[in-house]
Amino acid sequence: MNYIKVVLFIVLFLIVGLAYANQDWNGLESAHHYIGYLLLSLYISGSTLFMYKPLKGDRKLKRHFFIRFSVVCIAFLLLLVPYLILKQQNDALGAGYLLYFMTVSLAAPLSIYAFIEILWLFTQKKYPQIGVNLLLVGYIYGLFLFSGLFGY
Repeated sequence: MNYIKVVLFIVLFLIVGLAYANQDWNGLESAHHYIGYLLLSLYISGSTLFMYKPLKGDRKLKRHFFIRFSVVCIAFLLLLVPYLILKQQNDALGAGYLLYFMTVSLAAPLSIYAFIEILWLFTQKKYPQIGVNLLLVGYIYGLFLFSGLFGY
């Protein structure tokens, strides 16, 4: 895993996410959502390409990745299912507030845990695991900023 490329990729998407969130989309709200989903899919596919080669050879790293990735997927499903249920009941405002509350209550602890684990892994010099954790924290960041669910 080329760590310089991983760090540059994460920094690039941090900058893109902040620029995307601070734009004024006069009359282009529907395009705003599609652009956000496109950026989210670009981040996920790019980070998958970075992790594919190291995961292919290292069994411990593969286990580390799949445990953390399953937690992120479960958190995403916990966000999506109540939102879709309330959206079908034509309670879009309640669905938005519930989604915002659940995102903050799930994303913040997961990110804090990931950064604490990154510091712990850094003391043990386990750099591939640090790269995996940073890319998975980027999934949470990308879901929060690029989804366009909160009027960003």
